[in-house]
Amino acid sequence: MFQLFPPALDTPEQAKAAFHIFSNEYNHSILEKLTDREIRILQLLKESNKAPTIAKELLLGNETVRKCLTRLREKFRVHTLQALVTIANELGL
Repeated sequence: MFQLFPPALDTPEQAKAAFHIFSNEYNHSILEKLTDREIRILQLLKESNKAPTIAKELLLGNETVRKCLTRLREKFRVHTLQALVTIANELGL
């Protein structure tokens, strides 16, 4: 599994600051490394921070969504769902 940032980003503010360093080109290359499901889950995460709601929308099991969210947190080296929401916003999702 690849990791996008060397240090762990613990807060949404840290995630946002890290993304401002990178250009739109870099954001595009990040999106290429995410699966379609991961992108869709990030989009839905912005609307609802609840795995069961996302699971229902995508017709997936709650555990499947939770595991995907865990993988996304690992890829982006963040610890919270709010930090993932910030990243999704910065990626323009």
